[in-house]
Amino acid sequence: MATTTTTNGNGKNGRNGPPVSPSLERHQSVVLFEDDIALSVIENDLDQLLEQADLSVKTVMTENLNGFKTLFQHYLEERKHGNKVDWRKISPLPSGAVIDYSEIASVGVSSIALNKAKAKELLNKLVVVKLNGGLGTTMGCVGAKSLIQVRDDATFLDLNVKQIELLNQKYKTSVPLVLMNSFNTLAEIIRVKHKYDRRVPLYMFEQSCYPRINQETLRPLPETPNIKDGEYILITDTDLILYLPSGI
Repeated sequence: MATTTTTNGNGKNGRNGPPVSPSLERHQSVVLFEDDIALSVIENDLDQLLEQADLSVKTVMTENLNGFKTLFQHYLEERKHGNKVDWRKISPLPSGAVIDYSEIASVGVSSIALNKAKAKELLNKLVVVKLNGGLGTTMGCVGAKSLIQVRDDATFLDLNVKQIELLNQKYKTSVPLVLMNSFNTLAEIIRVKHKYDRRVPLYMFEQSCYPRINQETLRPLPETPNIKDGEYILITDTDLILYLPSGI
């Protein structure tokens, strides 16, 4: 059974007293707390983050932090029942799960004209989704990885757009490009989006943003939201690691 710590009349920590207040110092751990107390502490931490958020992003941040709280509740439930990941059950995809390009069946039409018609029919069902949340820091670059210039001043994103643009022109289709941005890349991509608006149908959305937690205390690492004017402002490398894109 978990042991809670309280403060007695002389200011020293006592054991097995009434439930602790959910407001704790940042360094104090919730690892040994009962689940309801641990969740109260986390909720208090998240409320403090939310109170500091700019009004323009408070709604989005509330959704993010509620999602994080739900995930944390799930973790507490798993911990309560002693469930752990059995890494022996984690294995590669079975053979045949990924089809090699050379093994994909052709459309089965001999005429070039009919081939194009069939290709157009199939392409009209296609949507290209690109994961666009990474930074170029591991490559020694600054900013969104997709905006790194790689050939004749063209960026990765330029080449992606050009590829789809040529496809649409050749088959008279309108295949869209959808970018899944992270809070790290969204602002930069918004600034360059106008370059592509008339070339391909371009859509984008942002991954949700969850705070990282301290491995020792299970408390959220960030003390401030670092959000302003609708963007996540990452002031230092330390700030950068405090938030984690959670996926779609």
